[in-house]
Amino acid sequence: MVSKSTTAEEMLETAKELEGNYNCKVFFISSIRELDNQDKEFFKDTEITINVLEYKKLVHDFLKNYNDNMEIHVSKRGVFESTINMAEHVC
Repeated sequence: MVSKSTTAEEMLETAKELEGNYNCKVFFISSIRELDNQDKEFFKDTEITINVLEYKKLVHDFLKNYNDNMEIHVSKRGVFESTINMAEHVC
């Protein structure tokens, strides 16, 4: 899960570690959702929730630089359109 402070570099390092040392086959990207808000509402953003457009940019930055073999799955928040054509192992 990514938060407002997550960087594409951290995600790339994590993906490399998971694939290289733990033989993971799938990398799932999702923005953090939590109940740490007054209403205990899952879909209400908090101080650490990444903005939708920042999340989209972060995912695109990661995908532009990821060249390994795991399947990449991305949880989207609302419409998440892209004109980028990716390899077959990217969902």
